[in-house]
Amino acid sequence: MDRNSIVGLVLIAGILITFSMFMNKPEENAKKDKKADQDKIEEKLAENDSTSSNGLNTVQLDSIKLMDEAKQSAEVLAKKLNLIDSTSTDSAKLVVIDSIAPELYAMEKQKLEKEELNSSYGVFAKSAKGTDEEFVLENENIRLKFSSKGGDISRAELKKYMSYKAYAAGKTPEEKPLILLEGTHSMSYLINDQNSQNDVLTSDLYFTKENATDNELSLISTGSNGALIRYKYKLKGYELKVEMEAANLPSGVIFEEFVWHARAIHNEKSATLENQMAGIFYKYPNEGRTYMTETASYDEKMESKLEWIAFKQPYFSAVLINDGAFGKGGVMSQTTPKDQSKYMKWYTATFENPMLASGEKVKFRLYLGPNQYDELVAYDNDMERIINHGWGIFGWLNRNIFMPLYKWLAGFGLNDGIVIILMTIMVRVIITPLIFKNYKSSAKMRVLKPEIDELAKKFPDKNDAMAKQQAQMKLYRSTGVNPLAGCIPMLIQMPILFAMFRLIPSLFDIRQQSFLWADDLSAYDSILDLSFNIPLYGDHVSLFTLLMAGSTLAYTMMSSGQMTQQQQPGMPNMKVIMYIFPIMMIFFFNSYSSGLSFYYFLSSLFSIAIMWGIKKYFIDEDKLRAQIEENKRKPKKKSRFQQRLEEMQRQQNAKRGRK
Repeated sequence: MDRNSIVGLVLIAGILITFSMFMNKPEENAKKDKKADQDKIEEKLAENDSTSSNGLNTVQLDSIKLMDEAKQSAEVLAKKLNLIDSTSTDSAKLVVIDSIAPELYAMEKQKLEKEELNSSYGVFAKSAKGTDEEFVLENENIRLKFSSKGGDISRAELKKYMSYKAYAAGKTPEEKPLILLEGTHSMSYLINDQNSQNDVLTSDLYFTKENATDNELSLISTGSNGALIRYKYKLKGYELKVEMEAANLPSGVIFEEFVWHARAIHNEKSATLENQMAGIFYKYPNEGRTYMTETASYDEKMESKLEWIAFKQPYFSAVLINDGAFGKGGVMSQTTPKDQSKYMKWYTATFENPMLASGEKVKFRLYLGPNQYDELVAYDNDMERIINHGWGIFGWLNRNIFMPLYKWLAGFGLNDGIVIILMTIMVRVIITPLIFKNYKSSAKMRVLKPEIDELAKKFPDKNDAMAKQQAQMKLYRSTGVNPLAGCIPMLIQMPILFAMFRLIPSLFDIRQQSFLWADDLSAYDSILDLSFNIPLYGDHVSLFTLLMAGSTLAYTMMSSGQMTQQQQPGMPNMKVIMYIFPIMMIFFFNSYSSGLSFYYFLSSLFSIAIMWGIKKYFIDEDKLRAQIEENKRKPKKKSRFQQRLEEMQRQQNAKRGRK
């Protein structure tokens, strides 16, 4: 391998490493993840679980101390009532004290608890304690469970879907519905009560059922002097309408923030792909949707009022649609935990100045359902852009051409693997003219190669590079051959390649759809599960990935055989670089969507067949050579570019003459 080839390999390795960092690492300018909510939770748990040196926690120690004080008070009271005196035996004293102390203990404990609740919870002290209850709203799509503590959703089950684990175990959605949200989910207000020592979270208050129907639920939390917080829920389809109301609040009680917290549950087969597709998406009014980089952990400030914000998983999302409830200000945060066995991401959105005051109502909606294009586009607010079809031309192609094409083909009830085959054939047929043009250009360059080699011998010196280039341009112009004609068709095909990279893994309909040996086209296929993990590769062997890499390598070898590359000094050997890509694809795609690997495999296979057909039946190099010779005899007018090039050559020769 020559030095230029080594340089080429280093360059391609740099490109691949950069791509890998783009796909799997945080952006360099991403802010450091503060993990504020998680830190608070851990701190609170640490306080609750704090223990003394003898194994007793602080609550137990306080209880013992209070009982000791009660016994001392009981002894004083017994003496005042003449129940005991100096003549009483120690055992008699203990009997009297032990009979009085529990009552005093209970009274003192109740008094202290009340003082503590008033100090900690202010006007809503009476709701700081309650009974754990569960309330349910459901329809044919979703089952929502609400907890009396916090008064919000404790669990959201999608009744028509299931996790990959349940799917692989042969379960049905009726037996094991998919869990979108669970106990770690919370929607709560942060209340600043000047009468209490601490800020109060509504998630710490108890709510009771006010009224309920099949699809509506009203929960209420009461405080002193008629103060109350009321949550009203109404379920329709995958949408939950939420109305929050505060009434009879005393002065000094302010709702400062609204905090929405959830964790993305591991529901798919490939944790790697799942993590890459999970993130926070959001939209400002009169702007397009944007998102926090899926693979990054960081905080981001809200620049203005949000129209909606989505806690997205690959194929399901929880979306808060802001119907004027939350104004400007707040922070969004996403964190990727180290242990991803259960959760892919931790999400938090904190809205400042949530506009809830005494006598006011705020309304918003929650979409809790699948990332299906038709379901989301019906909202007419760009929510369908939660599905990341890519930016620019790639997204345009997917939304306007390939998505409708897929839907049309899938409408015939075909297996999704067959749909991908048909899509590949149709795309290849459409771009066949481009492949033909590319091949024809390569054939013309092969015909001219002997003459180009002669020019290289005529101008061997590096100082003659300008003269050599001028002579080549003259040859191209006289023969009517455009050396760039083969590049343009290849550039036109690139958007299709990258569009499919985004489209197929995001197709909801291929989720948990099997084809051949792949049990789920949205995840990787495996013909061999390894008992160990290979760095950058994984713990399994994907056959579709191997087939894709093999077909790509075969296509590369076939197409490179048609190339007439002339090695330039200092330039890497492009053929060697082209052979590296198929090998690297084995590592990139081993844990990716098997549907995408299958598409790329078919695409390369059909390209090989098309190229073979073009070479055998449509391209005659003898006729091309005759046409080129005929073009040479035709008079050619110099272009302005050619005139400028010749003028530069004359100036260069003149400078050499003066030297």
